[in-house]
Amino acid sequence: MKRLTIFLTAACLIVMFATTSVWAAKLTKDIEKSTVFNSGTVVIKSTEGNIQVSCSDEDQVVVLANIEVKAKDKAFLEAFTQQVDIALEHEGDQLVIKPDYPVLEKGDQFQQWTVGGKKPEIKVQYTVMVPRKLNVTAKSEEGDIEIDRVCGAVRAQSKNGSVVAKIQTIQADCKQEYQSMNGAVRVYMSRNTEADVDMNTLNGHIHSEFPPVSNGYYNATAMKVQVNGGGKNVSLKTYNGSIYLFKSMSTIG
Repeated sequence: MKRLTIFLTAACLIVMFATTSVWAAKLTKDIEKSTVFNSGTVVIKSTEGNIQVSCSDEDQVVVLANIEVKAKDKAFLEAFTQQVDIALEHEGDQLVIKPDYPVLEKGDQFQQWTVGGKKPEIKVQYTVMVPRKLNVTAKSEEGDIEIDRVCGAVRAQSKNGSVVAKIQTIQADCKQEYQSMNGAVRVYMSRNTEADVDMNTLNGHIHSEFPPVSNGYYNATAMKVQVNGGGKNVSLKTYNGSIYLFKSMSTIG
């Protein structure tokens, strides 16, 4: 029995070592880019990494990106990381911000240097400054999203991460949507904002410092409130998480 325990312990240590050594090396780099863009929608795409968006009175979009790359082979890592960039692409009335790096196909020399053909892991943390009245679309597969006082239309969606918004004013005819598949949605709203807020969660609860409308729906997973008499449409939704709506931004930590 003692020999079996020792064998199992050794096997566990081997598995742990193999798991932690899949990525033998890691490099990080910072990229800053800017472009004039004062009308339309800024689209930010992230597969893995957080997105933070704030606004200014300038007429340009400023992007700060922290990029982390993990790979098995150090020589490959250095060569690959040098080619990782951030693209700012003007597409009609949109400015699309996304990672730009070589696509590794089967048999590619880059991929031959990785463990069992495993592609490198790339994580991008975005900090983006946009003109105050622009529209913003932010999407992350694995990461949190934070939107700070953007006045235009907003669509913020995270698959696995929380979504936080600070709302002060919303332009006429603009809708703001904040959604997470697996994570909480937290909104800090100025008392002066004129908004109709719809909140829905499938597996979670709703906490609102604003009372539900008297003739609207209200239960543990769905609620509608009017802020300052109502007006602009704001949608808060999560499938696996809770929703929090606070009256002011003074409680932000």
